[in-house]
Parts: sequence; C-alpha cells; structure tokens
Amino acid sequence: MNGIWILLVAAILYSCGNRDVAGGSTVETDNAISVQVFLADGKPASNAIARIRPAWSVADTAAKQIASLYACDLQADSLGWIRCENLPAGTYALEVQSAGVGAFIQFEHRDTISREILNDVSLKPLGSIEGQVELPPGTSYAWIQVYGLNRVVKTDSSGNFYLDSLPPSALHIRAITGKQASVIADDLIQVHSGYSWNVGTLSEATIYTEDPLTWRYSQGIEVDSLFSDWMLPLSNPTVGFLRLDSTNFDFSQAMDDGRDLRFFDEFGNRLVYERASWNANLKTAFIRIRIAGLSPSSQIEMRWGCNGAVDPGDAGLWEGVADSVVKELYTVLVGDFETGSLQSNLQAPIAPHFWYLIPQDTNVNMSPSSDSAHLALQLAGSGRSGTAFHITSTGPSYKWALLGLNLYKENARNFDHLDSVVFWVRGTGYYQFAFEDLLDSNGGRAVFSDSLDTVWTRKCVRPEDFTPADSISGNYGWEAIQYSVTNMSFFAFGDVDFWLDDVRIYGLNRDDLE
Repeated sequence: MNGIWILLVAAILYSCGNRDVAGGSTVETDNAISVQVFLADGKPASNAIARIRPAWSVADTAAKQIASLYACDLQADSLGWIRCENLPAGTYALEVQSAGVGAFIQFEHRDTISREILNDVSLKPLGSIEGQVELPPGTSYAWIQVYGLNRVVKTDSSGNFYLDSLPPSALHIRAITGKQASVIADDLIQVHSGYSWNVGTLSEATIYTEDPLTWRYSQGIEVDSLFSDWMLPLSNPTVGFLRLDSTNFDFSQAMDDGRDLRFFDEFGNRLVYERASWNANLKTAFIRIRIAGLSPSSQIEMRWGCNGAVDPGDAGLWEGVADSVVKELYTVLVGDFETGSLQSNLQAPIAPHFWYLIPQDTNVNMSPSSDSAHLALQLAGSGRSGTAFHITSTGPSYKWALLGLNLYKENARNFDHLDSVVFWVRGTGYYQFAFEDLLDSNGGRAVFSDSLDTVWTRKCVRPEDFTPADSISGNYGWEAIQYSVTNMSFFAFGDVDFWLDDVRIYGLNRDDLE
C-alpha cells in the first residue's frame, strides 16, 4: 500500500508543478484554473461533467453530517476545456465523467494573480470495488465514504460494501459509524479501469494511514515561538510549548477534544505532540510538541479540521530528552527549604514568593508563631538529610494552622495541564493539601486529605486524587479550581506535628507561574 501512497503524492506534485501560465487565451479571469479533458481515442471530451471539491470533502450520511462546504459543478466546452473561476486557495479533487468513462485528480491551487492550466486529463472506463470493514462490537453497519467524491454507501451487517462507477485512480476511502469518535477504517484503494475487484478488508484507521490532504486547515508556526528565553539554548531533541486560545485558534474548526490536531516539520515529517489540556468550551488548550533536528528559525506546520481523525497519542514525546531538560521543562521546584529563608525556589522570570504561616484564629496555638515562622526551618531528621519545614499546633480538630504560598502575580493561573504535585511529609495528626482561588470570593479550593506517618512519606497528588466537590469548607473540587489557581496551601488540623519537604509540581513550568 505504501507504493500507492507514493504514486498518489507524485501525481499531485506533478499536477501542481508541471503547469503553464496562460497568456490569456483559455482562462478569462485571474485566480482561475482550467484543464482540457480527452477521450481514450484522443478526441476532446466535449460536454463532460466535472465537479471540483476540496480534497478533504466527503459525502453526507444519514448518521453523520460531514458537508462539502465548497463544490463547483462544471461542464466541458466543445474542445474539452473545463474552467473554474475565482477558486479559493487550497487542495482540490477534480472528478470528470462522461458516458461510462472518467478521471480523478488532485491538485493544489494557490491564491495568486496567475492564470493556471493543469495538465491534460484522459478519461478511461470506470471501475468498481467491493470489500469489507471490521465492525466494532455492538455496531450493525458502517458508512463508506470517498474523499473528494460525492460517494457514500452503507455496509451490510457483516461489514461488506460495494462501490461502482468509480473513476480509475488511487482513491482514499474511509469507514465511519455513528457510535465512534474516530473513523474505524482508512485506506488507499486503486480502482482499475473497466474492472471490478475485491479490495479485501480495509486497513484499521491509524495515524499511518492518514492523508494530510484531507485536513482542512493549516497554519505555519515559528519554532522559536514555542520556547521562552529561559529555555535557551535548546537541546536536541527537546519539547516546545504551544498555547491556544480564542485569539489565535478557532476551536469550532477542530474536533471537540482536539484529536485532529497534527504537526509536521519543514520536510513533511510528522511530529509527536501531546494535548496536555483541551477545552473547546473555554477555548483554551496547552500543547507539547517534540522538536528534533530543527533550528529555532525554522517553521513547522499545524493542521486541523478532519472530523473523525484518530487520536494520535503522545508516545515518544520525551524520548531521548535529557533528564535535566525534562526537569526544567516539565516540573517546578516550589520549596526545598534549604535556602535558610522562607523564600520559595521559584526561579526567574517568576517574581519572588515567600511561604507564610498563619493560624485560623486564636483557638489555634502554633510553634513557631507567624512572626517567627523562619524558625520552622529545621533539620529534617528521621533519615532525611538537609532541612525541612516543621510546625506543631494545638487546637480543636476542626481548626487549622496554615502553611501557604502565593502562586500568582496579578491574575489567577491556569493549571489545567497539571500532572501532579509531589512532596514529602511526616509527623502525627491530620492535614490537607489544597490549591485555592483567593481572588474570587466564590473561588474556593480543591482539597486532598491525608493522615501523617512518623516516617518520611512521599506523596504524589494527581488531579483525580482531590476530593470530589462537596462545598464543605469551600471544597469546590479540581474541575472548578484548575483554571484559576492563586495559592498552594497545607492545612494542619487540631493537635498535629507537621513536617514538610521538597514540594515539586509536575506538568507545569516557569511560564505557567510567571
């Protein structure tokens, strides 16, 4: 099948690159295309019917509307010339048929003032195919669609299908169902002139069967725009970061979860990426892109707009990236309490932040007190080297002593791509870890509750580990807090001996806290 892909790409490049600029005799307007079509005997195919569609278009089905938003219906003149004026820039499919013969080509049209003539097209007897698609469990049929052609058929309950009167060419076809987010099969099939043949079982849809021409939208992105100054010099390979919002991306043009996003380097090689977060309703997304062998001055291409695209996954995103680089790009050390002061470990360009220690009210007795909180920096002990933060507190079980850190400068932070927060604790009693929104009077917090052990214990808190929203003491849950975080807090309740060390956030970097 790879050979067919190579032939198709070569044909497209030929039709795009081996064209003439007309001197004014065949195309009446600028920004237009024309092509002359012939019958097998070399005579012009006068009055042949033609249609130009976007290469990404597929026919509608009763189950899933995927409309061809642009189509140009045409008819050849007495000399076999087909003309289309004012054609928007893009990649297109041209289908021509006349009395049992036909042709199918794809071509790129550039939005220029030139008048372009495509290579001559010869019409040949039509062909047909039959085949099968493996239906997912619980599915009684699928729809078979052909990219660039207004053709769709429904399989039987065994997944069998038949398509006739097809132009002889390499055709890209797919199978979809109303129950699946992505297409279930995706394949390139050669239709032979005048023959009907069985193509067998269509290939399962994967990123390796995709045709980039079936993606509707594209945009160039400068590599250096994916990196901040503090990330320089770049390692090879490395991972860059792309933030999308309503100012630079139209989320209505992509699938609901963004699975149709694709990235390519300047040589057309697919780039591994991760949708660390995607929220089409709030129009925000955070993308990590693997960059290897590219200079900062080069450009990559982002494509999107393919309804039914498979989820590409993110395997290999960090492969070969040095551990030290991963730590810088993927984590933020918040506090190791080794500096001799309450200043956090957050680095430039983040403004300095300091830990603070406060009791809920006068019913809570802390040692040390708020005024002498620096005395809480003590030798970690119990087999752990260095210093840690240590307080003792007494009071009613529902009262707390709070160790907190302000994480914002002017506005709340978006932590929707958080992987986890890791810290070490020991002691006796009960505590809570929380992310809070203190700018909004209704903001509340997301809470992780835990009991202490007398030995140092590593805790890894992921978004799913936060207590579900119950509004008790302002616990609105992670879903409500993740887009508006202002503070990190540790609450020690009642009579407690609380030790804390080495607090690190995973999934974020300095830019998220700047």
